[in-house]
Amino acid sequence: MKNTKIHFFYPYDPIVISYIGIGLILSNLYNFKINWLILFDFKHDQILLKVTAIALLFFLPFYYLKIRSKQKITPGESFRSSLTYLTTYILNWSNIFEFFRILAALKIVMTIHCTIKQSIPIINPLLYDDLLWKIDKVIHLGFSPTLIPLKLLSIPFVTTFIDITYILWYFVKLPFFITFIWFVDQKERYHFFSSYFLLWITGGLLALLFPSVGPIYKHPDLFADLNIPFAFELQKQLWIHYNEVLRHPENFATFIYEGVAAFPCLHVGIVVLFCIFSKKLNKTLFIIMLFYVLIIQVGSVHLGWHYAIDGYFGTLLAFFCYFITMPRKVEPGIFYDD
Repeated sequence: MKNTKIHFFYPYDPIVISYIGIGLILSNLYNFKINWLILFDFKHDQILLKVTAIALLFFLPFYYLKIRSKQKITPGESFRSSLTYLTTYILNWSNIFEFFRILAALKIVMTIHCTIKQSIPIINPLLYDDLLWKIDKVIHLGFSPTLIPLKLLSIPFVTTFIDITYILWYFVKLPFFITFIWFVDQKERYHFFSSYFLLWITGGLLALLFPSVGPIYKHPDLFADLNIPFAFELQKQLWIHYNEVLRHPENFATFIYEGVAAFPCLHVGIVVLFCIFSKKLNKTLFIIMLFYVLIIQVGSVHLGWHYAIDGYFGTLLAFFCYFITMPRKVEPGIFYDD
């Protein structure tokens, strides 16, 4: 795991650079601007940096206990070994550089993704919602997977649980970022972020090719009685911006949220990708992530964000990105056996 050499070119760079090129081409063709500084604001990094600091502090006693359980040495020697490992293998200049390098790549990819997703009404105003609704019914033997959860899960505490759990997706990403930046082998780190970036890029481009707004906007009456304050507030803001872009494309401006696009469901796709990688970290975590995938898939339909097919395709896309970016040989990290 030791990494003492600073690299300036990474395996995921071609993916990021290609996305930059696509973003620039689209912005020039359709006359809209990319707000490159939308995420380059320190306030957006504070939570990540705080959680990173806490994770590194917790790592020290974790590694100390690991050494104590495997080696017959004094507590003082174990502590010194732990501290040496932390400073030599974790907090060295190359890994610190990689942390900020990955952070910059994350910002760039998400900036372009947000821009492209929010510019869909300008680039491709066609909607495929009716087709997605029909596909849903066909693959579910004539039953609508949008209507089924509304009948079975519209119990106040269940709906509230799904509403909150769905929002927690934004926070689940943080521990995975920290783990795969600091605590795994370098090849595994590159594999994780290459597949993560590729998933956002392919998902964003597919949303551009096959635009859809989702059941909540096509059939708002179906969800009118749901008590989902978190989802409704965000859905309202997104819909206002979406229609503003439709009416006044000349005033297009990118906001920090992602925009309106149902197909494919990257909310599900990202969680599935995390679930795949979690299998190498911890079996218990893997089982938890399997349940979380199920909750997000059902929740994406129940809250009106997506059609069921959106999540299914997002799952397939996650596996595709995982396997196509897989290195020939991945060495083990500290969380699984050497």
